[in-house]
Amino acid sequence: IAVFEDLIFAGNSIGEIKLFTCQKEYDLNKTFSLKELEKLNEDVRSVSCMHPSPCGDYLLAGYSYGFVVVWEIATTSPKKVINNIHKSLILD
Repeated sequence: IAVFEDLIFAGNSIGEIKLFTCQKEYDLNKTFSLKELEKLNEDVRSVSCMHPSPCGDYLLAGYSYGFVVVWEIATTSPKKVINNIHKSLILD
């Protein structure tokens, strides 16, 4: 779980990040997902940490497979994927 202003990011075990808002009347219904993750077993593709950028434009996410993704929040698109940055789980 990560929070930026009224946005809530929740990562799951299949590598998706769901985006929610604290405002009940506004449903974002956005999901961040990478095609590269679909090839991996579920036990190695979970989201292990997330940090929104100070400006709120990007979300940095670490995964249990040992890679990092910089997501553009407005488009839910990966801005940069860094593979093999670590041999195991990326933590805070």
